[in-house]
Amino acid sequence: MDKLNNKSGNGRSEHFAVHLAPLPRELPTERAVQTLGYIPEKYDWVSSTFQTFNFSVILSGKGGYHWQGQWHPVRAPCVLLQIPGLRAHYGPDPVWEELFFLYKPETQQVWRQAGLVQGEYPFWSFQYHSRMEGLVEALFDLVRHLHRPYASAQIDRMAEMLLMETRSIQPAPEQTSEEQAVRRCIEAIRSKPQQGVDFGRMAKACGMHPATFRRYWAKQVSIPPHQFLLQMRLEQACRMLVESAEPISDIARDCGFEDPLYFSRRFRKFAGQSPRTYRQQHRFLQVP
Repeated sequence: MDKLNNKSGNGRSEHFAVHLAPLPRELPTERAVQTLGYIPEKYDWVSSTFQTFNFSVILSGKGGYHWQGQWHPVRAPCVLLQIPGLRAHYGPDPVWEELFFLYKPETQQVWRQAGLVQGEYPFWSFQYHSRMEGLVEALFDLVRHLHRPYASAQIDRMAEMLLMETRSIQPAPEQTSEEQAVRRCIEAIRSKPQQGVDFGRMAKACGMHPATFRRYWAKQVSIPPHQFLLQMRLEQACRMLVESAEPISDIARDCGFEDPLYFSRRFRKFAGQSPRTYRQQHRFLQVP
């Protein structure tokens, strides 16, 4: 481990780079971290073509990223990617704090399939919160104690958790009044999917024609409104089947299905098995 005596604003002072690839993994994963590093005060720009697939988590500071001939400002907290075979040109202005993870090049497809890497730009912003700070500190502790059993495997999982957190809580983009209205409708359905919904009336309440409502809906949800409502009801039914001892017919009604046979057909199509089989397979309560 390479250590310097730099001092960051949050009290972390260790500059390190740890090569983890040769360390044993008691719990192997295809997303094993090859190298993990931290720079509390980075001043130098990078202009290089990498052979690894890298994530640079910028915890504080600002700078820029040149991507496909265009300049993009970078402001922490954010994540920058370095994609194998593509020249990366980025750096601080004048300084930033960086935590970086290097992976094998073939993991790029794995991260994309998981949805962590998306869109056309190799960077994104996120909201830094206490849970992420806890993960960062836990990573630092593991680096200091790599001799512990499962330390490298824990680093792999904590790195995944940290990177997933950067996608799960992102800054809310500015929205038009129409987008905000549709968002409120979506959240209302999520919270109480069992309630009856008339999407025509809902559109009218938002001051929109139904076609306009559907257009704004499609910007935020990948499936049409009726399919979304059905999915939310079936997800609720899955939870109730496992978490409660209610009769299946009562669960169907509580989730907005008046016809138990229709509920059974839709549930089988959604879960690949009947409600009774699903309950037997997943239950943790003694359901008669």
